[in-house]
Amino acid sequence: MNLFKAALDLLNGKKLNTGTIMIIAVVVLKQFLGVDESTANTMATNIMMGVGGVMALWGYIHRLIKNKK
Repeated sequence: MNLFKAALDLLNGKKLNTGTIMIIAVVVLKQFLGVDESTANTMATNIMMGVGGVMALWGYIHRLIKNKK
């Protein structure tokens, strides 16, 4: 998947999936921050893992609160 296809899918109303987010994040990191491709891939992966962990924690806490009601 390339950036053009990812942007086209996004404009056509498709949902964002992991691949699309990774491509956009890597291109943004490469273009705007000037990092090389392998560093951009690592940074984007770490950021996505962090966001996923926060979302999982949020869902767990929400489930605990919902079960207490």
